[in-house]
Amino acid sequence: MSGIPKNTKPSGCATTSSNCVVWQGPSIPFLNLCNGDTVSDVVAGIADKICKIMEQLSPKNLDFSCLDLTDCPPETFNELFQIIIDEICEIKNTTTAPVTAESLADVEVGVATCLQGLAGGSFVSIDTMVGVLGQYVCNQTATIANLNATIANLTSKVSNLESTVNSITGV
Repeated sequence: MSGIPKNTKPSGCATTSSNCVVWQGPSIPFLNLCNGDTVSDVVAGIADKICKIMEQLSPKNLDFSCLDLTDCPPETFNELFQIIIDEICEIKNTTTAPVTAESLADVEVGVATCLQGLAGGSFVSIDTMVGVLGQYVCNQTATIANLNATIANLTSKVSNLESTVNSITGV
């Protein structure tokens, strides 16, 4: 189309309607076009598919609420891509302070119901929660050790009872 005005034929070409020229290329199921369709059908099919794709991908159909762009959303792909690039650059250039015990001291977390008595409430600072979890693990470890000792003791007593019963009954 470079430099050729609309509705004129290039020099040396015969005037032929695109309805009279047959597509001899391969069938293209995606465009619903077949070998033997007219060039008019092929061009219209391609144009129709492009229009549908452009409408589906239009920035006007996207939700920008998380980017706070409701007042001035992008209207073109270039504007959309520039916003995406700007957001990526902002994230990349964001410097975060290193996490320290002091920076976590004021952050509160929810406490599981079973630990609220040990924690002293339903929300505590992260450093308090770490201590609560450590204490809980230690308590559970001690409980498991006690249960294992009790099981060993009961196993011994059952063995003694079985031996006693066997010696009495002669089994």
